[in-house]
Amino acid sequence: MYELYKGYIPTRNKAALKKFKNVELDRLEDVQNLEEYAGVLNDDTILVDVDDMEQSDILLNIVKSENLKCKVYATSRGKHFLFLNSLVQRCITGGGLACGIAKVDIKVGAQYEVLKYDGVLREVLYDTEDYEYLPNWMMPIKNSKVFSRMEDGDGRNTAIFKHVSTLMQVGISKADIIYAIKILNKYVFSEKLPDDEIAKLLRDERFAKPNFFKGEKFLHAEFSRWMRDNYSMCKINNDLYTYNGYCYTNDVREIKRQMIQEIPSLKDAQRTEVYKQLDLIVDDHAETEARYICFDNGIYDIVLETLMPFSPSYIVTNKVNADYYEKAYDPIVDKALLDFANGNDSIKMLLEEMIGYCLYRRNELRKAFILVGDKQNGKSTFLQMLNAFVGINNTVALDLAELGDRFKTAQLSGKLVCSGDDIEDNFISNLAIFKKLVTGNPVNAERKGQDPFDFSNYAKLIFSANNVPRMNDKTGAVMSRLILVPFTAHFEPGEEGFDLEIIDKLTTPSARSHLARVAMEGLKRVLKKRAFTTGAEVENTLREYVTANNSVLLFMQEEKPKIEHEPVSDVFSRYQLFCYANNIKPMSKINFSKQMKLNFGFVGTPKNIKGKGVRCFEKE
Repeated sequence: MYELYKGYIPTRNKAALKKFKNVELDRLEDVQNLEEYAGVLNDDTILVDVDDMEQSDILLNIVKSENLKCKVYATSRGKHFLFLNSLVQRCITGGGLACGIAKVDIKVGAQYEVLKYDGVLREVLYDTEDYEYLPNWMMPIKNSKVFSRMEDGDGRNTAIFKHVSTLMQVGISKADIIYAIKILNKYVFSEKLPDDEIAKLLRDERFAKPNFFKGEKFLHAEFSRWMRDNYSMCKINNDLYTYNGYCYTNDVREIKRQMIQEIPSLKDAQRTEVYKQLDLIVDDHAETEARYICFDNGIYDIVLETLMPFSPSYIVTNKVNADYYEKAYDPIVDKALLDFANGNDSIKMLLEEMIGYCLYRRNELRKAFILVGDKQNGKSTFLQMLNAFVGINNTVALDLAELGDRFKTAQLSGKLVCSGDDIEDNFISNLAIFKKLVTGNPVNAERKGQDPFDFSNYAKLIFSANNVPRMNDKTGAVMSRLILVPFTAHFEPGEEGFDLEIIDKLTTPSARSHLARVAMEGLKRVLKKRAFTTGAEVENTLREYVTANNSVLLFMQEEKPKIEHEPVSDVFSRYQLFCYANNIKPMSKINFSKQMKLNFGFVGTPKNIKGKGVRCFEKE
């Protein structure tokens, strides 16, 4: 059950007696015997404080009659209503609600609510214990008329007409406005207006757009402003986005399609003109927190573990190609994941966590993945399944070696997955951009014919390779960012269990819903542990690669040379010969010595041999 309060603090005369922002808070048992204390609102709690007994009684009646899931406390002058919150960002004093309730204060964020005053606990009038998000038709507004005191002859029709205009200006949808007005008429007015009068006030023409032609001249600036104000649009990373009913998209065709939906006769040149104007006048916005993940059937909040209706208030640009169901199960996908892992449960868990991490629009865990194994072991099939699940619009296919190209790097902006199947095994020398992409640090990129731009990557880098390419990694920074996933199974045509149509079965709606469920379960594990599941086989695979990737480590492992008391120049010459024999580019003498010190504790120490000064390796 969701906790409405993140903790508690002692108060006196409703004033806090200790700091409560960014500090550890008291538990309920710490304060419950005090004369006075308050609960500090949790991050996703909104407090609707109706500081008027009449208004609060009306709202309580609405809550009960509409079966809303919330908690209600009695106060000396009114009532407090507590809901979940995802849309309201600021506190409001002396405002109202879209449904016509007046004299409302709103508290969100780092605020508290007094729960015990003068030795008496506030009375709980209503509590469903399982709470819902504040409905859009109850959305707070900065001011509201006291509709409850209006009677016949007081201009109720005019008041509703103006109220509708206010709700339209703050961006509440037509459907929510209509519902809010019906609630207002049913519960707030002391005497209802006839239904036919309400219908006239809410007829389609009320929400109609103005004329954007003066004679034959198209008023593109006016239409652009109207589109901006009536469609949910924003700029992200210098790209223009519009809401398509599910998520935000920067598809120019979708934006122009919305123009045609309003004015079917618009010519291509006029649509282009409007698009350019929108690109100049639409405001920049940051994307909504990574906790919100858009599926085909709603927005999933991974913190509250709740699937919510689509809303333009969630600025999410990636819709996953699957419905999310808490109990979804597909036996074919479940078996396939275990087969990919060759029966290893910890690797199966890692694959599920990797899929879930792809949907999380942050890269704070600083990991990229390489699926490692010989041919016919399922690597390509796994990537095909992953890309179909995530959605073609959310993926880009690049080789690891291409990530340093500024034009290629630009393709990652706004994507969930960058997958490279069967990447080349050539030595990769420049990995500076790769390291920034994995950690989500800002990178500069460029699209051909456009200005360069900065973006913070959240696309997860997943590659497959028969042989992992050697990389220039003297400090170990790249190795710390890699997870090598061993694919050791073998799927050969003609063998028992081999299925030529397996990819079709792994990309059905049922299969994708199964992946959505295990992805969310895996992502929750990762976020809780702050680490991926890596068993002995995964760790050994990385350890072997670290050795193979470091020519000094490989030299020491293969040659097992005598080091102590030996001249540095002699050991280095033997190392060079080893590298040439194995077609490996040797390190410089300085870097060779650094690696010997870092990995084996040998340092070059001056010695006198037969009257000559010689540096020899000695233990530190």
